Amino acid sequence: MDLKLQYELLEYNEDVGLSIKKQYNIDKQEQMDQIIKLLEEWIHKQPHFGKKNFSQKYLENAILSAKGSVERAKGDIERLCTLKTLYPVFFQEYDLKNILSNLKGYFIQCPLPKLTDKNCRVIMSRIVKDGMKSHMFFNVYQSGVMFMEYIKMYDCNDGVIVVTDLRNISLMDIISELNMTELRQILTISMEGYALRMKGVHFITSSSTIEILTKLFKSVVSAKIGSRVYAHKSLETLYEFVPKDILPVEYGGDEVSLQGLDDKWTDVLTTPENIKFFKDVIEFRTDETLRPKALDEPYMGIAGSFRTLTVD
Repeated sequence: MDLKLQYELLEYNEDVGLSIKKQYNIDKQEQMDQIIKLLEEWIHKQPHFGKKNFSQKYLENAILSAKGSVERAKGDIERLCTLKTLYPVFFQEYDLKNILSNLKGYFIQCPLPKLTDKNCRVIMSRIVKDGMKSHMFFNVYQSGVMFMEYIKMYDCNDGVIVVTDLRNISLMDIISELNMTELRQILTISMEGYALRMKGVHFITSSSTIEILTKLFKSVVSAKIGSRVYAHKSLETLYEFVPKDILPVEYGGDEVSLQGLDDKWTDVLTTPENIKFFKDVIEFRTDETLRPKALDEPYMGIAGSFRTLTVD
C-alpha cells in the first residue's frame, strides 16, 4: 500500500492528537495505557463478543471518542458490535469498487484531508445528477460504513461535520426514493455505533423543498443534532462553518477536486490490505446466544424513534 497516499488522505499531526488528549486530561501516555488495559480486561470478559483482539490504536481512538471515559468507551464498543449483529446487511460488502460501480456518475462521497481549526473532520458528498434510486442510497450507506470503519481506526478528530451538495438535482425525486427505515438505521449505526460526534449537517441547495428534507432528517435524530442542521443557498454561508481553504477547489478551496479525492480514496480503500481489514473488522460482532442477559432496552428501540440519540 502507498502509505504516503494513505496519510495524505487524513492529514493531522501529533499536536492535534495531543491537544485532544489534553482536552480530556489523558495527555500522559501512562494514563492512556492504563485506560486501554481496563478496556482490554473488560472486552476479554464478554462471552458474547465474537472477536476480542481489538488493536491498541482502535481502543485509543475509542477512548478519545468517548472523551476519556472508559465506561462510555465500553458502551460504544458494545453498541457497535451489537449493531453489526442486528443489521448485518450494512456490513456485508468488503470491496468499495463493487459499491461505487452502482453509484458511478451519480454520487461522490469522501472525508476531506484537512481538519478544521477546531479539529473536526469534514465528510463531503455530492449528488451529481437526478436518477438515484432507493437501492443506490443503500450503496451510499454501505460505503459510509467503510469510511467510518477506516476513520475509527486511523483518524484523530474532535467531531465530524457532514456537507452534502444537492444543487444539481430535484429534491422531490430524492425524497421520494428515501427509505426512512434505512435512514434511521444508518444514523443509529453512525452515532450510536461508530460514536460519530456530529458537529453539523449542512445541505447546499437553493431549492425551497429543502425544508421537507431537513424536517425528515430532524425527525430521526435528537433535538440537539437537529439544531445543527443547516441549509445553504450559497457557499458564502457554508464558509461560516467550514474553513474555505480546506474545501475542494470547485468549492473555492485549496484542496484538489472532490472527484480527485474520491479517486484517491478508492485507490486506498480497495488495496488488498484494506479489503482484508474490512473483512476482519466486520467480524467484531456479538453472539446473542452467549450474552449474559437479555438484549438491553436501548437496543430494542433502535428500529423505531431515535429521539434518544444524544451523542455530541
